[in-house]
Amino acid sequence: MFTENRKIMKKIKIVHIVDSLGIAGLDQVVIRLANSVDKDKFEVFVCALKSFRKDAVNLLSSEVHFKCLSSNSRFITIIRLLRFLQNNKINIVHSHNWSVLPSVFIARVISLKDIHFIHCEHGMDVGFSNFSFRRKCLSIFLYPRIDKLVCVSENLKDFFCKKFNVSNLVVIENGVDESFFLPEDKLDAKKRNGFPLNHVIIGTVAVPRPVKRIDFIIDLLKELRDLNQNVFFVHVGARKDSPAVKNLSRKASELDVLDRVLFLGVRHDINKILPGFDVYINTSLFEGTSCSVLEAMSVGLPIVASNVGGNSVLVNHSVNGLLFDTFKKNDALIMVSDLIQDEKKLISMGNKSRNIIIKKYSLKKITKKYEELYHEFF
Repeated sequence: MFTENRKIMKKIKIVHIVDSLGIAGLDQVVIRLANSVDKDKFEVFVCALKSFRKDAVNLLSSEVHFKCLSSNSRFITIIRLLRFLQNNKINIVHSHNWSVLPSVFIARVISLKDIHFIHCEHGMDVGFSNFSFRRKCLSIFLYPRIDKLVCVSENLKDFFCKKFNVSNLVVIENGVDESFFLPEDKLDAKKRNGFPLNHVIIGTVAVPRPVKRIDFIIDLLKELRDLNQNVFFVHVGARKDSPAVKNLSRKASELDVLDRVLFLGVRHDINKILPGFDVYINTSLFEGTSCSVLEAMSVGLPIVASNVGGNSVLVNHSVNGLLFDTFKKNDALIMVSDLIQDEKKLISMGNKSRNIIIKKYSLKKITKKYEELYHEFF
């Protein structure tokens, strides 16, 4: 008999803290990580400090607790967070991106509890030169005082080491559920999504913020059309009536390519849409480890991407895709034009994308890395 002497292991309580919980790349990372960690070892909470979308919360497992702490006052939000940490006896705070860092740090300090602090940076919204004076000062003070700073790419790690003299860093890339994002028959996927069968489909999934440069793709589409390339662009990631999509539609109309563009709006069946693309394109100015690129690779797509951040790690140039200089539109034009005329290369690069995901970026492997990180404190 050993049951009398066996110690009952308490679950480690972890809270993921985000500014708002939506359906963009960062949100998907948090949702997948919260859902996938071992619930026999961890009790998981997700907190949004400002707002949330119901469809995003619905993606959380029934075993994950969700709480929104929004208030018109930052001070009140911090007090609510403080109470939440104390009432739920949280062991590890895992915050995500700069927007929540100051508030979370204050609440953690005030709590006077033995709470471990992990912060994850998923990418940069602006370059360091564009940081406000306040943000620069706070960054220099806060980042070195985090127990562990997680960066999703080596580029981000180098940035934080050089700019803020941070040594408590670890790199854990984002992952993707390769059993959910699966390759499909290309023709079947195009028919199901209503894509034109006689066109090469170039697509992207992104909230159309300025940093994502979707307008760059519209310009590229016009140039490809002028070269008599039979191309069609599909965008997923924002409501069709949103100001950003209206502006993109207006630009496409001005360039006379609106008949070659399809805006699908906000969708939750990305795994069924991506297989209908022939090429996935990412034109971001800044990038960590892009979830949408990982998903596109998982379904077996060749990637054309700007050579920034984690893109240069995910995309092995001329192997599973092509990298272009961020501001050299003509380079991107030549690369895409040559690629879409070579069907064998499209297939070969797509297969290699899938193999890279299985080997390095499966959700199970990434989740295990985070579990090992949490266990460093317990």
